[in-house]
Amino acid sequence: MIRRLIASLAVALLIVIALVSFAAWSCNSPAVPLDDLNRIQVGMTKTQVQDILGKPDEETSSLNVPGSHWWYKNPLKWYALRIDFTADDKLIRYIHDD
Repeated sequence: MIRRLIASLAVALLIVIALVSFAAWSCNSPAVPLDDLNRIQVGMTKTQVQDILGKPDEETSSLNVPGSHWWYKNPLKWYALRIDFTADDKLIRYIHDD
């Protein structure tokens, strides 16, 4: 009886450790694959960026600044990628932060 209880607790502990490890890994990974992020360059068009990263999760703009911002996010990750475009749809900078 006690051996069965100890074995059950050990299995439960291993499952908890595995879940916590996966959550920590997932949350600390980048918003997009690093290989794709490294292919992005200033001056690219929106079409070129979308060909590499896919459709953005969100597109925003500012009343004070011409151009737009694309956001790549994942609810399982802490990091987000923001890509800023000029009014003529050229990439001017990208910020990958948490």
